[in-house]
Amino acid sequence: MALSTTSRLDSVELISEDAKFNDDVESLINRIKPQGDGTLYGIVAIIGRQGTGKSTLMNGLFNCDFQVRNANVRTIGSRTTKGVWLAYDFKNTIVMDIEGADGIARGQNTLFEKQTALLAIAVADVVIINMMLHDVDTVNGGLQPLLTTIFEAYEKLQRPHKKNLMFVIRDYHGVQDFNENLIKSTNEIWDSIPKSNNHAPFSNYFKIEVATLPNFLYLEEQWKKEVMELRKRLCNLHAFRRPKDFCVSDFGVHLQQMWQGILENKDIDIPSERNLTISFRCDEIAKEIYSDFCKKVDEVGKNAKSLGQDDFKRRLEELKKEHSSRYDTKTTCYDESIREVKGNELKEKLKVLVDKMAVEQAWIAAERAREASQEATWEAEKARAAEEKARLAEEKARIAAEEKAQAAELARVAAEKARAFAEERARAMEKDGKKLGKAVKKTFSLLGQKIFG
Repeated sequence: MALSTTSRLDSVELISEDAKFNDDVESLINRIKPQGDGTLYGIVAIIGRQGTGKSTLMNGLFNCDFQVRNANVRTIGSRTTKGVWLAYDFKNTIVMDIEGADGIARGQNTLFEKQTALLAIAVADVVIINMMLHDVDTVNGGLQPLLTTIFEAYEKLQRPHKKNLMFVIRDYHGVQDFNENLIKSTNEIWDSIPKSNNHAPFSNYFKIEVATLPNFLYLEEQWKKEVMELRKRLCNLHAFRRPKDFCVSDFGVHLQQMWQGILENKDIDIPSERNLTISFRCDEIAKEIYSDFCKKVDEVGKNAKSLGQDDFKRRLEELKKEHSSRYDTKTTCYDESIREVKGNELKEKLKVLVDKMAVEQAWIAAERAREASQEATWEAEKARAAEEKARLAEEKARIAAEEKAQAAELARVAAEKARAFAEERARAMEKDGKKLGKAVKKTFSLLGQKIFG
């Protein structure tokens, strides 16, 4: 469920007062840029009674901007911090401000305060337990019920690292040393809870720190000075310098998984929850890289015609190596055994796709070769047909030439015969003409004789 955020720049509601987790918490997490590989960051949470100045203390310690109560306006039963709020400072510290315990608004229903306190102690490196001076020796003021619940749940957890509990005594004035009493009280609470098979001494799981602060309203300058000294103590704790098991970008996912387990009243196994977070993030990174790989392979496939089969294979292998390396780089801050499993799964998927594309490309190349061979056969057949056609045309032309020559010869012979006939005819006519002349002459001679006779 996405919840609205206020206009405050560096804080965001993590869990609402009705126990809904804010899916938009990533907007804050993404602004945190720790040094190195993303695992060097600290997590500090604060728990305590309602109205004891928890938000004011966190603002002073880490320069946050959690909402605080107006000191001049006191409303009985009102709550300033509702649910759980998250912020960070520029020293790579994630800060959790948790709704106060023992509030009138919730009455006798302490489930939510126990759930949020368990979340704090499960994920934070340091948990500040904020107490007023006059509440140190009281049962409820000393948070005995809350600590008992937390210890009972925490005793069941698999704890990879020791937790720091920082008791901050407010409105302190004097020289009384609370260390011995607080250590004794917390050990007594720890020893009073039901034992499990892996129960061990309190000191195996927790390290106690105690600090005191004067009254904020009457000694504000001294309060600020001592808060700065407390900040130095916190930042020098080993927990703040120890690399985390996963990158800060995954902290929101981890918180959500932890909160869901708490709401479902599950026995929370911190290493398992951590591994689930790492596995989830490695899966997300692998999916992102595989999706990009598929796009790049498609682009290569579109240009496959311009690439030879060897160049095509080489380009695919380059892409596979490039994306495998990108996964290794992006997951370098995670547990090696988990990221290696997910990395091997990704690399197998890349290999399967590369092999599939290579087979497809080989099949396409073979099909193209077959088509080229068929086309060459067709072209050869067309050439043979054209050659045959040319031969036939040439033969036809030769025959036509021969027929033409024969016709010319016949014509010549015919012309020769015609000429000879004409000459013969002319000679015959000449001969006949002479005969006719003689006959005519003879006729005219006979006619003349008869006339003039």
